[in-house]
Amino acid sequence: MLDDKRRKSRYSLSYLYAICAQAGLSAQETRQDEDIEAIDAWVNLVGAPVPVQCKCTSSPEETRAGYRVDFEDGWITSWKEQQLPVFIVLGRTDGAQSMDSPHSRYRHAAPNRRILGTI
Repeated sequence: MLDDKRRKSRYSLSYLYAICAQAGLSAQETRQDEDIEAIDAWVNLVGAPVPVQCKCTSSPEETRAGYRVDFEDGWITSWKEQQLPVFIVLGRTDGAQSMDSPHSRYRHAAPNRRILGTI
């Protein structure tokens, strides 16, 4: 059985695939043993693929301008080395216990909010 961290990872990637399906786009997950650049997937836009990092949390810090989420320093260093911007998909669960429920809800953080910070 997957531990909580891996379940959140699978959950967030499933959410990304659902968003892409709704938009008519394809996405390709980075293989687990090749995720050395903190890139979970590539979304294939019309012009070029873009790197995406998925984050699943039950407690993003809400601010007036959006949400604030902590990332590992190594991830940020890796993203700074990319030639393309890295897009973040932030999903919020209802709480730690919701990962145990087959009926847990996964919501995007907010359609008109952004994550604060620059990379």
